[in-house]
Amino acid sequence: MRVSVSRWEHGSEFHWIWVRSAWREGGKNLWPNSCIFVGSGRDALRLLYRYGRAKLGWKRAIVPSFLCQEVVGAINDEGLAVAVYMDDPREPIHAPNPGRGDALLIVNTFGLRPRWTSPGYHAGEVIEDHTHDPWSTWAKESRADYCVASLRKTLPIPDGGMLWSPVGLPLPEAPDITTSHEAAATRKLEAMIIKSLFLSGYQLGKTTYRSLAEDGETGISSKEISAIIPISAVVVECFDITRWRQKRYANYRLLADQLADCKELSVLQLKDQGSCPFSVVLVCQSSSTREHLRHGLLARRVYPAVLWSLEKPVLELPSKSIELSRRLLSIHCDGRYNESDLVRVADAVFESLS
Repeated sequence: MRVSVSRWEHGSEFHWIWVRSAWREGGKNLWPNSCIFVGSGRDALRLLYRYGRAKLGWKRAIVPSFLCQEVVGAINDEGLAVAVYMDDPREPIHAPNPGRGDALLIVNTFGLRPRWTSPGYHAGEVIEDHTHDPWSTWAKESRADYCVASLRKTLPIPDGGMLWSPVGLPLPEAPDITTSHEAAATRKLEAMIIKSLFLSGYQLGKTTYRSLAEDGETGISSKEISAIIPISAVVVECFDITRWRQKRYANYRLLADQLADCKELSVLQLKDQGSCPFSVVLVCQSSSTREHLRHGLLARRVYPAVLWSLEKPVLELPSKSIELSRRLLSIHCDGRYNESDLVRVADAVFESLS
């Protein structure tokens, strides 16, 4: 039964997008000529590192210090030695040159980074992660050996990741859909649909879709590599990605401008005009300020993300990266939201800090 209640909220995971105007076959021709679509970004990385170890002689993975630890764990599981280089998302990327047997991972963190240029000849391979903006100029013009992206972080789909080689190197064999992944992604899809009904005013409890989403996420995060499920593949091909991305950029600019005068924090700024920020990333003065703000936003039905917690690192990390991670808060600015939503979020930030 549909009821007349206020169901406004901001953030958290995607709901299923019903708006017909979103479907204009806008995803066609936005993808590399040769790419593999898989179940998640971690599946793309697992597939690539497994292939690199078996076929390309990779012995060591070199990863940035500021990175999702679940991703680091997935790489670490593939039997390579893993080394860390210092990386600060507020600064240009300073990565080492990979030697023979090395696979260097470069990340366009938050879709805000200036592109990395190799300082010279390198004997190893370079992998770029474009999860936070798969359609940036950097991604389109990349000369990396391999690129990966998690599509379910930027598109309203229950699963999805991709792997490609900008320079035309051979790719591993595409996986089949596994039974376990199909079941997990279906639970995520069910959660998205139920959340859409909840936000539309139907008399449903949040726990109904939250438990499905959590259960599905656990299954998708398994070590078994899978292909993408059919419904997500359809969205990837037909969703109006260009308009969705333009809306994200406009929302980023609006919220960043609204928060420009906030004394307790700063907003990470876009460094490459060919990119579209993944979110509005707030750098708080201290970890206590971040936590005070986070709890204040939650009380006002604004659900930010912590990207990323480094409290339990897979490998030893520089203290600078850990300290920074304690002060960051990510505010969603994707195409779900309009101007009034972002103004309301800005008001919630100021109210939480007052």
